[in-house]
Amino acid sequence: MKKVCFVMTMLCALLLACKPEAEKPTVVTTSVEEVTETTAKVVGQVTADGGAEVTERGVCWNTESNPEITDNRIVEGTGLGTFTAEMTDLEANTTYYVRAFATNEKGTSYGEEKSFTTKEIEEPSEPEEPGDDEPENPENPEEPGDDNPEEPEEPGEPEEPEIPVVVIVMTNEVTGVTMNSAICGGEVTTEGETVIVARGVCYGVNQNPTIEDNKTTDGEGVGAFTSNITELSQNTTYYVRAYAVNEIGVTYGEEVSFTTLSTEGITNGHDWVDLGLPSGLKWATCNVGATAPEQYGDYYSWGEVETKTAYNSNNCSTMYQQIDDFSGDPQYDVARKKWGDAWRMPTSEEQKELLDNCTWELTTINSISGYKVTGPNGNSIFLPAAGYYYDTYVNFAGYYGGYWSSTPHADDDSAYYLGFDDKEQRENAYYRSDGQSVRAVIE
Repeated sequence: MKKVCFVMTMLCALLLACKPEAEKPTVVTTSVEEVTETTAKVVGQVTADGGAEVTERGVCWNTESNPEITDNRIVEGTGLGTFTAEMTDLEANTTYYVRAFATNEKGTSYGEEKSFTTKEIEEPSEPEEPGDDEPENPENPEEPGDDNPEEPEEPGEPEEPEIPVVVIVMTNEVTGVTMNSAICGGEVTTEGETVIVARGVCYGVNQNPTIEDNKTTDGEGVGAFTSNITELSQNTTYYVRAYAVNEIGVTYGEEVSFTTLSTEGITNGHDWVDLGLPSGLKWATCNVGATAPEQYGDYYSWGEVETKTAYNSNNCSTMYQQIDDFSGDPQYDVARKKWGDAWRMPTSEEQKELLDNCTWELTTINSISGYKVTGPNGNSIFLPAAGYYYDTYVNFAGYYGGYWSSTPHADDDSAYYLGFDDKEQRENAYYRSDGQSVRAVIE
């Protein structure tokens, strides 16, 4: 190798310093469902791993607030995603507090606390006392029986009030986002005391929308439903909640958000946006391998056009190779290879133009963290914090984003990329072997 050990060691230290340190994961307690006398189901979701593998996830509960994994818990797998845990052997007519949890090497995080009360077990009715069949005053038939005063009845135990069954409605993730439409929906899992007469989603440009804002109506009763949201404004962030109506009132699901596209064209089936940059360059609305702006898409080593099951220096074909800027060359450019003519990877200078001329706003779409990048003309794109692939697992998903350029670094083991975390955005260089995201551009 051309580098002496000391230089290589210093380069490794500098480059590794660019990567953020791991944090605790992010987890959401989504809902409590199907509550009976002794059981309940809890839905949770790990939305970000904090930059280290989530080794355990599930729910914990107790009869006191703020339960922890040292109390009662159920483990439901590992990694990112949604999971359902069924709690059993509960006490009837008892209030429980429950939280989803997720654990990585940095520790355990908890979702928002939710509470529920198990149903009361119905007592069997007492048998009736014998009455009219008994003979009246058998020892003194002259005395009438019915005229004798009866002993007063002992007062019984007061009946405990029934615990009302509440309506539970869940909001789906938003999909199929276009310039003026999106697909959402939800599911009514518990109907409550009276029938659901209307259900759908409500939405608006402000948080916590209600049915007094905009809404869809998608049937009635329990069950899943799909809602088509139309007549939206382009390049606008909307907030949406599923709802269900019965004679008692309206129940809302958890809020999700999405941003409509500002697409001005489609080439080879892929959307692009003109951000009003000085060069006139247009940027794709999705990562290579994704079909929606918030999806992470695929990960690629620099200069490679196929995904892998492991990403390291031993299997990276471009490590230590002298390669010029390859933007538009299908041998190395995955955007040109996958999306066809006209599409290509951006150069390092074109990524700098995005940094220097756009406003970067940290935000989330459907619980996915990333940056809304707004150009001089007001149009925008969303870059999700997809993390990066090293060896066989993804690091810092939901916290860090790295997007390859087509430009090599002077050291033939590195290349330039656009990187960001929740504090800053920057151009940097790192080992070509890492699997990172690719956002394509078009003239």
